[in-house]
Amino acid sequence: MSGRDRFSALPVGVIHQILSFLLTTKDVVATSVLSKSLRRAYSSFPITDFSASNYGCSLQDVEEGKFGKFLNDRRNFFVFVGASLARQLKKYSCIKRFHLSLSLQFANTIGLDVYEMIDDLLPFVTYSPHALDCIHLDLTTVIKTGGAPFDYKYLYPVPETLSSNCFACTSLGFVGCSFRALDDSTLRWPSLQVLSIDHSYVADSMIRNLGSICPLLHTLTLSYCTGMASFNLVGLDKFHHLKLVDNNFTDNTIIKIDHAPSLQYLYCRGIRKGFRIHIHLGRCEKLEVLKIKTIRVHSPLLQHILSPALPALKVLVVTFSVLQTRIYFSSLSLEKLKLTAPNLQEIGIRAPSLRSFKFIINSDSNTSPGLFSVDTTSLSQVVFSFYPSMELVTYRFPDDLEGNVAVVPSLPCIKNLELKIAHTTEKLESPVVKSHEALVDGLLWMCHPESIYLELGYGSNSDCIVAFIRKLRRHIYEPRDCCSDTYIRCWRHDLEDFEMECLGQNGRRKVLPRSSNSLQCLAPEDKICFRLRWRTM
Repeated sequence: MSGRDRFSALPVGVIHQILSFLLTTKDVVATSVLSKSLRRAYSSFPITDFSASNYGCSLQDVEEGKFGKFLNDRRNFFVFVGASLARQLKKYSCIKRFHLSLSLQFANTIGLDVYEMIDDLLPFVTYSPHALDCIHLDLTTVIKTGGAPFDYKYLYPVPETLSSNCFACTSLGFVGCSFRALDDSTLRWPSLQVLSIDHSYVADSMIRNLGSICPLLHTLTLSYCTGMASFNLVGLDKFHHLKLVDNNFTDNTIIKIDHAPSLQYLYCRGIRKGFRIHIHLGRCEKLEVLKIKTIRVHSPLLQHILSPALPALKVLVVTFSVLQTRIYFSSLSLEKLKLTAPNLQEIGIRAPSLRSFKFIINSDSNTSPGLFSVDTTSLSQVVFSFYPSMELVTYRFPDDLEGNVAVVPSLPCIKNLELKIAHTTEKLESPVVKSHEALVDGLLWMCHPESIYLELGYGSNSDCIVAFIRKLRRHIYEPRDCCSDTYIRCWRHDLEDFEMECLGQNGRRKVLPRSSNSLQCLAPEDKICFRLRWRTM
C-alpha cells in the first residue's frame, strides 16, 4: 500500500490532529485539495463559528419599546448555538475552535441577561479542555452606524472557566470583555501563543504577569483598551510581535518592555495627540521593526531607540505631534526610515545601510529644515512631502562640494523617481514652488534617475512636466557652457538623451513628442514618464 493510501485510511480524528498541529496552512490546503478523503475530513473539522450580527435593535426601537422581536430572535439564537454545540460534542466529543460574534448593544437596557446566556454556552466549549485550541469572543457594545463611542459600562466579565479550562489553547481573542474580576494568580494559559484583546478592560497586573500566565506567548495585540495606567512587559522569552493601538492610556504613561530577547516587531499608536508616552526598551537585541505614531515623543527617545541597545533595527517609523525642532541619530543597521514632524529645523542622520527615506512636514509654520544632513551610501528611495503652506525656494549645495566630482550626484542609486507637487493654496501670497525649473535643476543635480514619473492631473505636476520638457530640450539644442566657470561638471554633461511616454489607465504605453503641446490631448489621470539615458562613468 502506498504512503498516500495509508495516510488516507487513518481515522478522521487522527487526520484532524495532523491537519491542525503537524502541517502548515499551505500544506493543509494542498493535501485537502489533492485528496478527496482529506477534503471530507477537513470540511468536518470541529470548528464552530456563530454570528448574531443580523439581529440588531435600533435606538428608536428601544425608546419606543418595540424590541419584542429582538428579544425573541436573540433567545432563539442562543438556543440554536447551544443545540449546535451539544450536537457537535456528541459527534466529535470535543470542540477545537469556538468563535462567537454578538452585539451586547441595548441588552441590559431591555432586560435580556446576555451574560448568563453566554456563561451557559462555555461549558460546552470547554468540555474537552485538552482538545480546545482557539476561542474568540467578539462581544461589541458599540453602535457602528451612528458614530457613537464605545460603551465600556457593559463589558462581558470573563468567567473563571476560561482561566482554568484553556490550558491547551494556543490562540485567544476578546472583544468587549472585562478581566477586572479575574484573579491574576489563578490565571494560567501555559500553551497560549497569540492573544488579542480589543475594546476591553485590562488591568496593569495582568500585563505585568503575562510572563507567568502564558510563557509561550509570541504575539500580543491590545486595541482601544482601558484600565491600564502603565504597561510593563517582562520575562517573555518567546515574544516577538507587539501591537498597541489607541489604548486609553493616561498622560505620562510609561510603556516598558524589558527582557524580550526575541521581540522583532513593535507598533505603538497613541489615542490622544497631547499625551506624553514614555517608551523604555531594554534587552531587545532582535527588534527589527519599530513604528511609533501620533505620540508625544522627544529627541532623547530617538537617541535611545537607535542606540547600540537595538543593533538589529531595520525599519523605523516615527510620527511626532509636538514642537520638536532637531533630530540627530545614527544607526548601522537601519534600512527604512519615515519621519513625520511639524516643525523640524535640524536633521542629522547617519545610516550607512539606509535604502529608503521618507520625510513629511505637516505644519502651518511656513518653515522648512535649515540644516539637513543624510549620511548614507546605499539610499535608493527618497520621498519628501511638504504641507501645502510650505515654500520651497532655494537649493543649496554643501561648501565642500566644489572640486569634488565624486560626490555628484549625491544620491547615485536612485533609479526611479515619482513626483507629486501640491497646488498653491489661497492662503499663500506666494506659490509653493516658485521656480519649477529650479526644482528640476536641483533634482537632477542630486540624482540621475532612469525614469521620472508625474501624474498629469495632480496638483501643479503639469507645470513641473513643462519645466522638465524645457530643461531637457534645452540641454540638447543649446551649447553646454553652463558650468565653464566651475570645477564641477553639472548633470547636463552626463545626460545623453531622453524620451517621453504616456502611461494610460489601461496600462498602455505611448511614446510622445518631446513638446508641451503633446500634453493637450491626455487625460488628467495619465502619467508622464521621462526616460533618461545617462553616460556611463
